[in-house]
Amino acid sequence: MFKLQTNLSKNIVDLGRSIDHKELKQAVELIDKARVVFIAGEGASGLAAEDFFDKLIRSGKEVIFID
Repeated sequence: MFKLQTNLSKNIVDLGRSIDHKELKQAVELIDKARVVFIAGEGASGLAAEDFFDKLIRSGKEVIFID
């Protein structure tokens, strides 16, 4: 169990370091300004896209999802 926790912690830290926060902020601003957001995904990416779709719908954003 400890090894799993250590690996997860390391992966989260690595992910945080790999994110370009300026680009992320710009993407969030564009999504916020958009009247409609179109999301598409296939396979494993489709699962992530569908999760993002669900989050945006719950936030009240108009979203179209294509798998």
